[in-house]
Amino acid sequence: MRKLITGMLFLTLSVGFVSAQTQFGIKGGYNASKLVAEKGGYTSKNLSSFNAGVVADIDLAPALTVRTGLEIAGKGGKYESNVGNLEIKPLYLEVPFTLNVNFPISQAVKVYAGAGPYVGVGIGGKIKTSGTPLGIFNDNVDINWGSDNKSHLKRVESGLNVGAGLKFNKRVGLHVQYELGLTDNATDFSKTAFGKMTGRNLGVSGIVYF
Repeated sequence: MRKLITGMLFLTLSVGFVSAQTQFGIKGGYNASKLVAEKGGYTSKNLSSFNAGVVADIDLAPALTVRTGLEIAGKGGKYESNVGNLEIKPLYLEVPFTLNVNFPISQAVKVYAGAGPYVGVGIGGKIKTSGTPLGIFNDNVDINWGSDNKSHLKRVESGLNVGAGLKFNKRVGLHVQYELGLTDNATDFSKTAFGKMTGRNLGVSGIVYF
C-alpha cells in the first residue's frame, strides 16, 4: 500500500511537471469525524481532530485542476452506551486525488468544487474508555492495526472525497471537504462488538501556496 500511494503521488506530480502548471502549498485545519457502527446499540458522536500536509494543484485547463498531496489526518469517533463511553482516535497518512472544476469570480478570486478518491494508511492513534469499562478495550491504549482477532482497526481506509473552496490571488485558499469511507474498518476483533465500521469526516482547512 505504501508503494501504491507513493506511485500515485509520483505519477500525478510527474504528469503535472511535464504537461501543466503545478502549484504547491501547505495546509492545516480542523476535522470532525465519525466511525459509524453497524450494531451494538451505541450512540455515535463527532470526534474533533486535525489535518495537516502538503497539496499540489495541477492546472490541466483554465477550468480544470487536479489536486493531490500528502497529509496527516486525525479521524475516528466517539461512542456512548449504557456500559460506558469509548473514543477511537486513529491517525492516518492520506493521499487524496480530486478533479476540481474552477469558477473564476474575478481575476483575484476563484471558486472550485470537485470529487475523487482518497487512500489512507493508519500510522498511529489511541483508544480511550471512560465510565464503566466496556470489557473489550483497556483504558488509553495504542491502536493495534491489522485484521485478525488481536487488532482494533484495519490499517488501510479508502473512499470518496468531495470538496469545494476559494483561492485568493493564487496565494491563499480556504477548503471544505467531506470524506465518505467505503471500506470496512472493523477487524475480526472489533466486529464482535460493532459489526461493520465505516468512516465519515468533515474537514475545514486553510492553504498557503508558494
